[in-house]
Amino acid sequence: MSNLQLALIVLAVVVIAGVYGFNRWQERRYRQRAESAFKQRHEDVLMSDASPPPAPALRVRERIEPQFQGLQSKLAQESEKSEARATQNQVNLKEQVAAELRADRRSRSRAQSDAHPATKEESPETSVRTQDIARPRVGDTQEKIEPRQVNNVAPLASPPGADHLDYQIDLVSLTPIAHSNLEKALKQLSDLANRVYLWGAFEDHWTPVDLHAAAKYNRVRATIQLVTRSGMLQKEDLITFKRAFERCANEIEASLEGAEIERSLEVAQDLEKFCLESDVVLGLSVVAQKSGPFAGTKIRAWAEAAGFQLRPNGVFLLNDEHGAITISMESHDNPGFLPERIRSLTTNGVTMILDVPRVSNGLHAFDRLVGLARHLANTMGGALVDDNRAAVSESGLDQIRTQLKKVYERMDARGIPAGGPVALRLFQ
Repeated sequence: MSNLQLALIVLAVVVIAGVYGFNRWQERRYRQRAESAFKQRHEDVLMSDASPPPAPALRVRERIEPQFQGLQSKLAQESEKSEARATQNQVNLKEQVAAELRADRRSRSRAQSDAHPATKEESPETSVRTQDIARPRVGDTQEKIEPRQVNNVAPLASPPGADHLDYQIDLVSLTPIAHSNLEKALKQLSDLANRVYLWGAFEDHWTPVDLHAAAKYNRVRATIQLVTRSGMLQKEDLITFKRAFERCANEIEASLEGAEIERSLEVAQDLEKFCLESDVVLGLSVVAQKSGPFAGTKIRAWAEAAGFQLRPNGVFLLNDEHGAITISMESHDNPGFLPERIRSLTTNGVTMILDVPRVSNGLHAFDRLVGLARHLANTMGGALVDDNRAAVSESGLDQIRTQLKKVYERMDARGIPAGGPVALRLFQ
C-alpha cells in the first residue's frame, strides 16, 4: 500500500470523527434548550390534591385553573330556587283562576235566579262550560304538524317487463341514493351487468335511472334478466347479483327488499322452456341459376327500390311504418354486402329472414316476405327455396302459416306479444 493511500485513509478517519463529534455536540446543545424551554416551573393543579394558592395579581400570564365545585353548588341552589318559584307561581295561578271561575259561576247563578226564579236550568245559548274556559282549544292555538313524507314508496306497477323476465331487488333509503354507489355495484357484476336494469321510483311509476344525472331517487329497483337467447341465469349468478347490491345497501345505510332466489329460479326454468318453444327464425332464399352469380350492384338497386336499407355490417334491413325491423336480407357468401365492396362483389344467393318473436303482426310480415322473395327471384332469374334448398310450394307455405299462428297465440297467452318490448328483451 502506498503512502498516498495511507494518508487518504487517515484523513478520512479524521473527517468522520470530526463530523461525529460535531453532531454529538449539536445534539447535547439542543437537548439542553428543549429541557430549559419545557421545564415545569410550578405545581400542576390537576395532579395535586390541595387547592392551588391564589396567583399574584401581577403574574397575569400564568394560567389560573378553574374551580367548578363551588360554582356547581351555586348553580344547583339557584336552580332549586327557580323551580320552587315556578311551582309556587303555577299554584297561585291555578288558585286564582279557580277562584275567578267560582265567582263567575256564583254571579251567573244569582242573575239567572233573579231572572227565572221558577227554573234552575241554563239555556244552551247562555250556558258556558267550565272546561271551555279552563282549557284553550288546541286547534286554535297550535299548528298541526304533518309527518315528513319520504319519496321511497314502490309504485304499484313494476317496471316494463320485470314481472315476466327479471329477478328484482329494491334499495330503500331516506335520502337520494348516490349513483356512484350504483356504478360500484354494477362493476362487481362483470359479464352480468348487460342484463341489469336500474329503475327509480318517481310518483306512481318507474323511470330508468340515468347514472350521468344527479341522484334523485330514494328507492331504486335493480332487475336482472333471467333468460335470453343465450341461456338462463344460474343460482350462483343470482347470488352474485344480490350480494353486490347488499354491499351497496350497507354502504349507504339503506334497506334491501328482494324476492326469494329459489322462486325466481323456478320462474326462469319455465321461461326458458317458453323461449325455446317460441324462438323461431324463418328464412326464404333466392339462389342463382345457370345465368351465374348475382351482381352486388343489381342486388343493391333492387333492395333499395323495395325499401331496404344497407347497414355497415353488410346486411339489408326492412323496417315497418313504426321503424321496427321486420325483414333482413343477407348474402350467402362472406363477407356480405359491405358498402365499400359492393360494387365489385357477387353472390350465389341471398336469404330473407323473419325473426318471428321480434316482429309484430307476424302473419302479415310473412306474406310480405314471400312476396318480396318471389319478386327478387323473378327479377334476378333465380329460384325460391327454403333452408334445405328445396323448392317452396304453396302447400309448404300454408303449413308455415299454421305454425306461425300457433307461435303467436302462445306468446299472446303468455302475456309476451311478439314484437312488444318484453319480447324484444327476451329474444335478443
